Amino acid sequence: MASAKTQALLDKMMKQSNIPASEQRKLRAIANGANPPPVRRVAREGVTMMHTLPYEDPLRGVAINPRIVGGQQRKSHADIVDATRGYERERFRGGPRVVDRDVQKTALQDKMTYGRHAPVRTEGAGSSTKSKPAVVKAESEAASLHSKVSAEIEERQQFLQQMSALGKGEEHERVIKMQIDERMGELRALERIMRED
Repeated sequence: MASAKTQALLDKMMKQSNIPASEQRKLRAIANGANPPPVRRVAREGVTMMHTLPYEDPLRGVAINPRIVGGQQRKSHADIVDATRGYERERFRGGPRVVDRDVQKTALQDKMTYGRHAPVRTEGAGSSTKSKPAVVKAESEAASLHSKVSAEIEERQQFLQQMSALGKGEEHERVIKMQIDERMGELRALERIMRED
């Protein structure tokens, strides 16, 4: 049993929320500790429930897909077999020529080692000296490194000229000159290696 204050609060809240009278009765009964009253259903005249009527198909007798139903001839099994060559699979005729993966691998290794220009490899069946290609390889490697380093130096000098033309040369001058000095040291070391060979 709810107290008078609880009943008053419950009534006030139900009025504010506009709950229907049947729901209000249920809530009051629950607040008082009783079972809510059973739900009464009022039978309406002239209204029938949908599940009580027998099902009637509105599209009864209408073909859903006219291509499927009636009027068209279907191919016989013999015609289908003739059109598909008896469901035979095509025979394997072979693919493109086999690629020599070892040749591709060495070409890629040369490209990664030397950059764009890879030295020409000549390997014969009777070649007894294998030290000559190694010397050519070292020379070409040193020469390609020399050309790359000198290109980097020229690039940095051009950048410094462009910055000084824009009035920003002082900002970059110290860093660029340090990089150029490092590259010049590398060039001298490469030239020593090339002279020794």
